Amino acid sequence: MRSVRKSAARASSTPASTRASASSSRAKLRSTARRSWRRSAPYDAAVELLKAGDYKKAAAAFSTFGAEWPKSAYAADAVYWRGSCLFALEQYKSTINVQNSLIRSYPKHPRVADAMISVASSQAALGNVKAASATLAKVIKQYPNSDAAKTAAQLQKTLK
Repeated sequence: MRSVRKSAARASSTPASTRASASSSRAKLRSTARRSWRRSAPYDAAVELLKAGDYKKAAAAFSTFGAEWPKSAYAADAVYWRGSCLFALEQYKSTINVQNSLIRSYPKHPRVADAMISVASSQAALGNVKAASATLAKVIKQYPNSDAAKTAAQLQKTLK
C-alpha cells in the first residue's frame, strides 16, 4: 500500500505537462521504431535476394526501396548494391550510371571508393581501358590508404 501511495504522490507532484511530454516522447519513439522497421525490412529482403544470387530481383528490390525510402539511412547502400547487382548481370552501362549516381549524390559515403572500382571494372569490361585506368587512378589519389586503393592498384596492373 505504501508503494502505491508513493507512486501516487510522485505522480501528483510531477506536473501534468511533464507526464504528457514523457508519454508523448515514448509514443514518438515507438512510432519511429515501427517506421524504421518498415524501412529496413524491404532493404533486408533485397539483401537476402542478393545473398541468394538472384541479382535481377535484388536489383529491382533495391531500386524499389530507393524510390520508396529516398531519405532512409540505407538509401546510399541500396544504390551501391543495385549497381553491384547490375554488374553481376553484366549490365555494365547501367552499372556505370547507377554507381556514378551514388558518387554524385553521396560523395562522402564510405562505399564511394568501391563504387568507383565498380565503374572502372565496367569501363574495362566495355573495352574502355583508358577510362578504366583513369578511374582507378582517381581511386588511388582520393583514397590513398584504403583497401580500395590497393585493389585499384592491382587492377591497374592487369589493364596494362
